[in-house]
Amino acid sequence: MKVISNKALGEELFVLTLAYEGEASPGQFFMVKPRDRAKLLGRPISIFSLKDGALSFLIKKVGGGTEDLARLLPGEEIVAEGPFGRGFPEIKEKTLFIGGGTGIAPSLHLLEGDKEKKLSVAIGLREENEALQAIYAPYGDRVKFYIGANIFDELAIADEVIYTCGPDPMMREAVKRAKNKIYVSMEKHMGCGFGACLACTCESEGKRVRVCKDGPVFEGRAIYA
Repeated sequence: MKVISNKALGEELFVLTLAYEGEASPGQFFMVKPRDRAKLLGRPISIFSLKDGALSFLIKKVGGGTEDLARLLPGEEIVAEGPFGRGFPEIKEKTLFIGGGTGIAPSLHLLEGDKEKKLSVAIGLREENEALQAIYAPYGDRVKFYIGANIFDELAIADEVIYTCGPDPMMREAVKRAKNKIYVSMEKHMGCGFGACLACTCESEGKRVRVCKDGPVFEGRAIYA
């Protein structure tokens, strides 16, 4: 795929945008491969945005592979395979997305497709990030940022359906507090992205499941019993 843009957001975050005319569901991911062929495996990265022939990923620099992606320039070509996995269910009733870290990525894709405005989004950040917050500005008060503290110190959960992705303790607490259905998006290291290598399994209702194939989105109480 051809790089359209690569924008730094600060705090080691950047948004990589590629030309892509296909379709994908919120919560699905692509295996994005660094240019450095010594790093053979792709990185599983959730879709941040998909509209008007542009596919974007919200990425944090955490090592050589993601640093290589951060150096990509517009016009360069890169291999991105996908989409893979099972995403979030279609929004049919009042829904709250709770996200932290780069786990916030599916929230923007969900907002883009939520024409009936049934979704609200709660995002936890360690500190202000004006560039990131500006991306969500068009959605107004449907998105609220919680800065520098435990998101649950302020966030009240009613009877809405919950979608969540982010740090394990945050998702575990969301499951504990949910009064309605809750879906969690799991983050695991992956080898292939389509279920062959069994590198990304987790336990669900007493059995091992593949995050890349059976997930990454699961019913929350099946994971955090």
